[in-house]
Amino acid sequence: MICMVDGCDRASRASCMCEKHYRRNRVHGDPLVVIQPKTHGMTGSVEYRTWRNMKRRCYNLRDKNYTDYGGRGIRVCSRWIKSFTNFYEDMGKRPGQDYSLDRIDNSSDYSPDNCRWATAEIQANNTRRNRLLTLDKKTMTLAQWCRERGVNYVRACKRIMKGVTNPGEILKR
Repeated sequence: MICMVDGCDRASRASCMCEKHYRRNRVHGDPLVVIQPKTHGMTGSVEYRTWRNMKRRCYNLRDKNYTDYGGRGIRVCSRWIKSFTNFYEDMGKRPGQDYSLDRIDNSSDYSPDNCRWATAEIQANNTRRNRLLTLDKKTMTLAQWCRERGVNYVRACKRIMKGVTNPGEILKR
């Protein structure tokens, strides 16, 4: 027996409709209704690629960055994991070409309260491998201190490698 809907030649179920028309009738009360899925229209955008790549780093074992993200236990919050729209509502449009997604606390997950759009310089100062120095109750990265004090970064690194631990000695001109 074939589907009772005009123009459909699929095999019918006990309801005299094929699976597709039976489902439409059951959900919408009309076997001919066609509901267009809601889309955000931003699939090709930088923000969408950022969202997709964030998830890939955390969950795809084959991603080249997985060990630094998913491998360390970094996850994406439940609000963002399945909804680009929620991600975009929370993060907004990328402020400029020089910005990318940054986690404020690198040991925490991707979530609205832990993410921001940041420049490469801000992100460089927010990595696990940075050496933080405290001088006069102020803590900054070695690179930030060198820029502020006009000290050659390579020279400061060499002092550290020689075993100098006093920040005042490391940052001496």
